[in-house]
Amino acid sequence: MSRLCLAIAALLLITSRTAVADVDSGPMVDKAIPPLPVKIATGDQSGESKNIVEHRGARPTVYVLVEGERFDRPAGRFLSELDKTIGQIGADWHVVAVWLGEQPDAAVERMQRIQMSLKLPNTTFVSHDGRFPNDWSIHDRASLTAVVVVNQTTRARFGYDSVNETCVPEVVKAVRAQAD
Repeated sequence: MSRLCLAIAALLLITSRTAVADVDSGPMVDKAIPPLPVKIATGDQSGESKNIVEHRGARPTVYVLVEGERFDRPAGRFLSELDKTIGQIGADWHVVAVWLGEQPDAAVERMQRIQMSLKLPNTTFVSHDGRFPNDWSIHDRASLTAVVVVNQTTRARFGYDSVNETCVPEVVKAVRAQAD
């Protein structure tokens, strides 16, 4: 009986990572990313509205597009781990967490509270007015989409139906491939 329980537990452990099903989400690889009008929630330019893609320019960026209604603690752990690792890779790299789906003003207030709680020095929170930014090809099942961008061109993209910090290594691997 204990072997059966052990076998079931091992199977659940193996399939649990698979249950964090990847979905095809984000701008196509090797294509220029489209504009992304946002309201900045945290940082020196808090409260300003701008095209964040134009603002970041050629600087390497990981855009993390978060379905606001589906943000939870595991997604927060993903952002925390990504922020910590990006900070170790290089000063040029930065994370832009893009909140999708809520009214920008309400989202800005929520993101400011999240930033106060998580204290992410390498992440700027911004709010997009609407669920899906034009031409960003965000899948409706993606609770979080990470897009690795260098010189305003998509280098890698990752869509997650469900996400937590165990998903960070594959994003970081793509970042390190661009940083080398």
